[in-house]
Amino acid sequence: MAWSKDNLLAVGAEDNRISVIASNGTALQRCDTSETPRNLKFSEMKREKRGAYEESTVSAVIGKKHLGLWTVGDQSNAASSAGSQLFTLNFQDKYGDIVDYQW
Repeated sequence: MAWSKDNLLAVGAEDNRISVIASNGTALQRCDTSETPRNLKFSEMKREKRGAYEESTVSAVIGKKHLGLWTVGDQSNAASSAGSQLFTLNFQDKYGDIVDYQW
């Protein structure tokens, strides 16, 4: 699990899903993964507006060889609750397992 500065909670579950939940318990968005997500973190991503940063990216270790990046969309967009695409960085076996990472 990970908390954002905006009081959102990202939860990785054994059903291979990441969910973003508001502080009142309302599920806002979800994203399916290929394996169990671990070591979730929120990070800031530069937005189109110059100098504007927003903590809108959730990252997680997926399995042991992949790092998943997922941009959490605008919660006011009703279609966003249906889920969105996970971008995955794959690492070769020769590098070993991903144990941890830091932004």
